[in-house]
Amino acid sequence: MAKLEVRHIPGGDSVFLTDPESQTEATWYVDSVNGTNDAGHGKLPGTGALASLAYLITNATTLGLAAGDNIELAASHNENIANAQISISTAGLHIYGHKEAAGDRRPRFDYDHANAEITLNADNIHLENVVLLPSVTGVLIGIELPSGVTGCTLNNIEWASGEDGSGTDEFVKALVLTSGNNDTVMRDLKILSHASAAGSTHGIHVAAAANRLTFDSVLIDGPYATGGIVEAAAGLNHVCVGCSVDVTGTNYSFHASSTFAKRYGNLDAGAPTDAADNLIGFNNNDNAVSTANVAANDDGSVLEREEAIKDYVKQLFSVAAGTGVYPSGVVDDTAWAMLLSKSNPASASSYDNQTDSLEAISDQAQKIDLVTMGTVAAGSLAACMERCVEKTGVTCENNTTDDMFTISGGPVYGMLTLINTVAVGGATNAKLQMTTTSPAATVDLSTAVAVGALVGGGSIRFVGAAGVLTPDANGAVIVDPVTVADCWFLLPAGTLKFHSSAAQAAARFTAYLRFKPLSPNSLVVAAA
Repeated sequence: MAKLEVRHIPGGDSVFLTDPESQTEATWYVDSVNGTNDAGHGKLPGTGALASLAYLITNATTLGLAAGDNIELAASHNENIANAQISISTAGLHIYGHKEAAGDRRPRFDYDHANAEITLNADNIHLENVVLLPSVTGVLIGIELPSGVTGCTLNNIEWASGEDGSGTDEFVKALVLTSGNNDTVMRDLKILSHASAAGSTHGIHVAAAANRLTFDSVLIDGPYATGGIVEAAAGLNHVCVGCSVDVTGTNYSFHASSTFAKRYGNLDAGAPTDAADNLIGFNNNDNAVSTANVAANDDGSVLEREEAIKDYVKQLFSVAAGTGVYPSGVVDDTAWAMLLSKSNPASASSYDNQTDSLEAISDQAQKIDLVTMGTVAAGSLAACMERCVEKTGVTCENNTTDDMFTISGGPVYGMLTLINTVAVGGATNAKLQMTTTSPAATVDLSTAVAVGALVGGGSIRFVGAAGVLTPDANGAVIVDPVTVADCWFLLPAGTLKFHSSAAQAAARFTAYLRFKPLSPNSLVVAAA
C-alpha cells in the first residue's frame, strides 16, 4: 500500500499525497524561535526547522535547496539583517509566512543596518505574508530586483514604520526594480513611512524600463519626497488597479509614454486619478497608442470607449442632449429615439415635450375626468359633453341685472332653473336677459313676470314658445314635456343675466344652467 503523507500547500489547506517521493519540490521550514542552523534541520516544522532564512540561502547548495522549492516562515519568526544582503539566487522559490500568521505574529525581518537588503536575484521568486521593519535611520533599500530578473511576485507584504517609535527609522526606497524586471506582480502591498521620517524618497522606484508590471491594491502612505510610484522610463501594458497613494512627492509618476492594459479604481490623495491619464480605451488618442488586449464590438468598432459610454449616460440626465421641445442630441433610430419618436423611421425631432411627454399626456387624460368638470379645458372630450353649472347668490337689483353665467369659445343650448333661497320680500318683476359679445347687444330672452311672492324653496322656470318666466311657490312641480315644455335657449358667447325691476338686493336665488356645447371649444362658468 502506498504511504500517505499530510502535506501543507502554500496559500491553501493541507492535502493528502499518496506518493510524497514523487514530488520534485521540497518544503523547508524556518523558525527563529525553535529552529537550529545546521545540515540536519530544515525539513520539519518546529524543532526540526532552520533558525534563519539567511542560513538556508547562504548554504543553498550544501543543504540541497532547489528551484521551485517552498520555504515556510513560522509564525513569530524574526530575522535580523545586518550589513549584508539576503540575496536569493534560486529561481522559482516560494517564500511565505505561515498561512495562519497574522498581526504581530507575521514573520518579520528587522533591518539593522543601512545596507541591509533582501535581493530577489533570480526569476519567478514568490515572496508573501511578511513584515519588513527598518531599525536604523536611512535603510537604503528594502527589497531590490536586479537587472533582468523577471516574473517575480510580491504579495501581502508590509513595509512598516520605523522601529524607534519617533519616526526617524525609515526605508529610503521601499522597493526597487532596477531594469528589465518584466512581469513583476506587486499585490496587496502596504508601504508606510512615519510622518517624521526625513530620509524617505521613493515608495516603489522603477529605475529603468520594465514591461507588464502589475500594481494591484498597493497602498503607499508617508513623506516620500520624490514620489509614491516613480517610473523613470516607459513601460508597456502595465496594470494599475485599486491602489491608494498619498505621499509628499508626486503620488503616481508613471512615464508619460507608458501604456496600460488596465487602470481603474485608483486613489490619489483621496481623489480618482484615472480621469485624464493615458489609458487604453479611455479616448480616441489613447486607443491609438496600443490596441493590444482590445476586442472588437458587435458594430465593428475597435472599442466602446469609456468616454462614449459617459456621453450616452449624459443624454439621460443632463442638458447635453439639448433643450426645448425635443432633445436635439438624440441620434435618429437609436433606442432612445424609438422611445421619443412618433415617426417611422424613428426621429427624435418628431417629439414635442409640450404634447408628447408623460406629463402632457397625463394632463390631457385629466381633461376627461367627469368628477372635476369645473376645470374642463376647451377642446377636451369633456368640453364636448352635455353638463351643468351652478351660480349661487343671484340678487334682485333695482331695475338692473345680476350676471349669472359667462359663455365663451362657442355657443351652447341652455335650459335654466332658479331656486329661491331667501324670500324675495317685496314687489318686483323679473326676466331673463343675454348680453352677447358679437354683435354687442342685450336681448330679452323671456317675459317679465312678478316674482315678489316667492319664498324659500320656490322655483322659476322658462316654458313655452315665448320662454315665459314661470314662478312656482313649490319647489317640486310637474314638468310637462308635451304641451308646455321647458324651453331651451340658444346662447352665443356672452353673459346670461337675471333682471329685476325693484330693489331686493340681497341674495335671493341659486341658478342652475343645463347646457349642450355646440362647439368643442364652448365653455360655461358661473359669473364672478
